[in-house]
Amino acid sequence: TSTAQNDRGLMRSEATMWDVWTALVRASSISGGVGCSSSQRMRHWRAVLCVAALSSVFWYGRGRGGPGAVLRGAVWPCAWVSASPTSRGQVSRLASSACGSPHRRQFVVLSRSRLRGQRRRAIADQVGLALSQSLQERLGREVDDVGLDVQLHFSRHGHACTRQIFDGDEMDELRGVIENAVEVSEFEAWQWTVRSHFGEAIANQMEDVFDCQDTLDGIPVAFLQHFNLWRQSEGVRALTHSPRIAKVAASLLGTKRVRLYQDAVFVKRPGDSTTRWHADLHMAPFDTNGMVTCWLPLRPVLAQADGGTGLMFISGSQRDVALGFWRKEPQKARLNLEGRYGEEAMQDHHGALALGDATWHHGWTLHGAPCLAAEGTSARMALAMTYIADGTRIRGDDVDADVDDEDSFSYRAWLGDLSPGSIAEHELLPLVCSS
Repeated sequence: TSTAQNDRGLMRSEATMWDVWTALVRASSISGGVGCSSSQRMRHWRAVLCVAALSSVFWYGRGRGGPGAVLRGAVWPCAWVSASPTSRGQVSRLASSACGSPHRRQFVVLSRSRLRGQRRRAIADQVGLALSQSLQERLGREVDDVGLDVQLHFSRHGHACTRQIFDGDEMDELRGVIENAVEVSEFEAWQWTVRSHFGEAIANQMEDVFDCQDTLDGIPVAFLQHFNLWRQSEGVRALTHSPRIAKVAASLLGTKRVRLYQDAVFVKRPGDSTTRWHADLHMAPFDTNGMVTCWLPLRPVLAQADGGTGLMFISGSQRDVALGFWRKEPQKARLNLEGRYGEEAMQDHHGALALGDATWHHGWTLHGAPCLAAEGTSARMALAMTYIADGTRIRGDDVDADVDDEDSFSYRAWLGDLSPGSIAEHELLPLVCSS
């Protein structure tokens, strides 16, 4: 954006409608021709609309004292295009020529990456105020211990389900807060997906969501993952730190004190592929058995027989020490799990989940999710909150080389501050239950 400091000069814009439409025709030759992908055509038409938006501001101001008279003292509206730097330069020149070359420096065509910080701050202000005071108070109250039946099921099978841990009204409010936070972190989620497929160097070259989509074109994506929203959103922080969640985590782990490791919103869109079998602790930097994840769907989840995509668990896999102990590459050993555990261990254990229901799984429990049909479905969104027992240690230097660093995007901000083998104590690993 640029402030209106030179109103008098801008008032004398000599733009004509012919100039505007000439610029639009010229912009149409930038890209979007035969053989272009759908994302390239989308960028092309964003460029066209950019020219139209910039030009219309000056045309509207002509004869009315110039645009400065209309928007005097305000921030000048400038457009952005999600395009390559070359295309942005072409569009900027076209927009300038359409409205008079003497004022070329007044036009700023911004990429989405440059607007991300402004947009994040604007939405974050709303997110921080989204939770009502009454809900914040309810989230902060102590709750009864989880039932012995749930604890026993978790101990035996490595997973469990708690029904209606939140009521419908609470979930409606929580969902609004979380969805706002997800909107802020959209680019980071896409960039993480690029990194998981192509590595750090390629991910760092991405400028915006469209760059990421181009790079991932034709590659199956299982979900988009938004890490650690509690660090940006007070509403998400109130939920992840809530005794209603943290105390259940402590009970299931058999400990009195737990720390929040991470939260992550998983968005599985229509057409997204199967989530592979995996164990969370194999991707975390800890040397422990004390980790549990609460998986809280933000929309009702159908049973898998009806097309639902809730998590599937392999019962008893958290106790299968031999799977990883005897193999140099335990990830490859997970390719034939049905033969190892049998069909009964891999069924849809918890069925349909209503708003307010949550599933829990141990850090070593193998779990995954089926694909989501491309037609007749809506995106599945769930918040996963992961907790570790207080006193957990960081992995030492003597760990197996076959460590999956897929979640390094989550812990890179604090892992370098702790030495291998040390106790995991850090401000980004907050103590959330100490009763």
